[in-house]
Amino acid sequence: MTTTAPDVSRQRLLVLVVSATVFAGVMSTSMLNLAQPELVRAFGVDYETLQWRHVVFWTALGIGMPTLGRLARSVQPRTLILVGLGMFVVATTGSALTTNFGLWLAFQMLQGLADAFIVPAQSVIIRNHLPENRTGWAFGLMSSVIAAANVAGPGLGGLVLQFGPWQLIFATLAVIAVVLMPLTLWLVPVIPLERTRASLPLAGAVLFGGLLVAAQALVMPEQRAGAGVLFWSVVLAVTLLALLAHERIVPDGRRFVPRALTSHRGFLVAMLRGLLVFTAANGVFFFLPSYLRESGGMAASAVGVLLLLSAIFRVIFGGWGGKQSDRRMSVTLLIGSLLFLASIGVLALVRPANAVFLTMLALLLSSAGAILLIPGLNKLGVQTMPPGDTGTYAGFFQLAQFLPGGIAGALFGSLVTGPGDTFSGTGYRMLLGWCAVLLVVATLLALAARGRTTPDPSASPEQDGPASPGPADPGQDRTSTEVLR
Repeated sequence: MTTTAPDVSRQRLLVLVVSATVFAGVMSTSMLNLAQPELVRAFGVDYETLQWRHVVFWTALGIGMPTLGRLARSVQPRTLILVGLGMFVVATTGSALTTNFGLWLAFQMLQGLADAFIVPAQSVIIRNHLPENRTGWAFGLMSSVIAAANVAGPGLGGLVLQFGPWQLIFATLAVIAVVLMPLTLWLVPVIPLERTRASLPLAGAVLFGGLLVAAQALVMPEQRAGAGVLFWSVVLAVTLLALLAHERIVPDGRRFVPRALTSHRGFLVAMLRGLLVFTAANGVFFFLPSYLRESGGMAASAVGVLLLLSAIFRVIFGGWGGKQSDRRMSVTLLIGSLLFLASIGVLALVRPANAVFLTMLALLLSSAGAILLIPGLNKLGVQTMPPGDTGTYAGFFQLAQFLPGGIAGALFGSLVTGPGDTFSGTGYRMLLGWCAVLLVVATLLALAARGRTTPDPSASPEQDGPASPGPADPGQDRTSTEVLR
């Protein structure tokens, strides 16, 4: 039995549409970063105050993914995506129409919750509608779509701001979400679900949200001195203690972190791998443009062009990298990590005399490394999730990957800050060293997991639905079909 051409085409359309449901959300951050001067003038706030947009957005996304992912037990993933897209339209429309900064922040928080409905549902759909020997390809294709959003965001945002008001950014994002609604209804089929009603741990989610807000506020420059640091330190301590007490005394069904998850060693290691890799990647690339301009003496336009070409490379070859992880996951993970490490080493050598050549080489190596590494890590992560509770586990897994993107600047900012608030090239090279260490640890954990298969104590007998059977790939690594716990 073989997969027919129509089946493959249908799967490709399915993955493209499911991936595209976060396209507008990914674009929004880069587009809004470009529109900061217009937003500051429109709302009459300073740039430091405007950064609270990132705090409320990432907090909503951070508490929403593990909380709302539980709904995938009893609500169709397709329905969750449609609800998320509808909320996204409301949030972007409200953000465009309001003239009050506080209300604008509320709409941005709603936008983060909208994405939180969608992200866990994506993993459930991929797991249930694709054979296991094509899940790596699916995650590779998804990374291509996200890379395309990162490419499109700054360019489209620049065009909008050149020819129209900043509100047009939100109108553009809303139109994209509206177009995706009928496509989702058409291409995403329903799956068999449990008849039980999923309960949401709202109290734990609120406490975790307070913890995230306090942690982000403490690394904001304007909150690091005087009463600000004292206030947020107290909030951090109180919410942490309250969350720990809450998790200890409430029944398991109302815990923010399910008890089975805390004892699921394979999944916790998968989360740690993702956290380490994405912390390293965000640490390297968040400050890379400043490093190339300040230490490499490159023009801003040259840096922009090279980063654009790097993203286009990922768009073109993302699906190919996913296929390799389906065939030889261990080899793919190792090669991807080595390429990423090599790019870090090349970046450390950048000087004005060789900046353009070495930057091109480093970006080529890092793009190739990401193409090979990320799909395999995601596939390994999904394989550790109990089939009957993929949505819940996917919410926590994606939290570990998304969170570093929201805090990278604040987390590593002091390391690259030189005397007089100048950019420190020496500090950035030190950051590269730490990121290399994180990547090595993550790679060792991934390779160790490839040879270990143990029963999952938390897997439920009920499943979200039968995975598409699909034929075995003749070139597939034998262990890539095992469920790793």
